[in-house]
Amino acid sequence: MDYIFTDYIDKRNFQEKMQKSIVKRYNVVFVASKEKETEAALGNAGAQGEENSQEIIERLEREKKEAEAQKQQEIERLRMESQRAQEEIARILNEKNAVTRNLIEETKKQGT
Repeated sequence: MDYIFTDYIDKRNFQEKMQKSIVKRYNVVFVASKEKETEAALGNAGAQGEENSQEIIERLEREKKEAEAQKQQEIERLRMESQRAQEEIARILNEKNAVTRNLIEETKKQGT
């Protein structure tokens, strides 16, 4: 087995060599073959992408309308629940008010 030992002198020499070279190591961009294939596929799919984008836009608009309809239904349901609750509260208060009046009248009759 070959072991490569690097010490500070080797690192310094390598850095000096890179600084003096024409093509700098940090300027070189390596692209994997999969990335190249993906970019090529995206370039070829440009025309199909426009058609797909229209379909996606239409689907999103449909979903938006459905969501709005569901929100309106939920708002209407909550409004009805609130109205029922208010009616129930009013009924209970009227009953309590009637009982209180009856008690007051009975107390007046007993007091006189």
